[in-house]
Amino acid sequence: LLGYHFVDNTPGLYNPFSVMNALWDMELGSYWFESGTPTMLVEMLRRKQYKLDTLEGTVGVSTLDNRTGRNDNVVALLYQSGYLSIAGASEDKQTYRLEFPNEEVRSGFFQFVLPYYAKVQGDDTASEIGKFLDDVRNGRVEQFLQRLQSLFADFQYDAQKDSYTEEHFRNVLYMLCKLLGLKVKAEYMTSDGRIDLLI
Repeated sequence: LLGYHFVDNTPGLYNPFSVMNALWDMELGSYWFESGTPTMLVEMLRRKQYKLDTLEGTVGVSTLDNRTGRNDNVVALLYQSGYLSIAGASEDKQTYRLEFPNEEVRSGFFQFVLPYYAKVQGDDTASEIGKFLDDVRNGRVEQFLQRLQSLFADFQYDAQKDSYTEEHFRNVLYMLCKLLGLKVKAEYMTSDGRIDLLI
């Protein structure tokens, strides 16, 4: 999916700010994401304990039609603010498949969101992800697991018991896997039961 789509089967739209900056700098960059931050949306995702793996997926037409002005539907707000785009529609146009419009938006979104869920300094998110990625690329399983363990060790015991649910930890792992470029499915059902996170 390239570009933003307001409706199904239309050419993708590109942010003029991003295009101008890419031409000016003669290189691709995260220009779109740098033009604004979704702080309110991230706080809403956390407050509602939203399953981040379900952001992309199929929704009913009523989800996208927010004429009432209600601001409690996270997916509708992400769509209306450009973080999610229409990737396809059912024949009768009653359901739509939403996805991030491109990798820049997906990666930028999860890099911005991760520090709200885990003890990672916002400016260090890319650096931390780079360390995890380096471990994966070089087959350093033990270092990867130690790094992952230290990420979760920063959660206080009392906080885990009272305010961090299983969903919170799954969201952290999901974001990490997406930022590493891994294909991941949450709550994958098998004949033997449910796998919390399939990588």
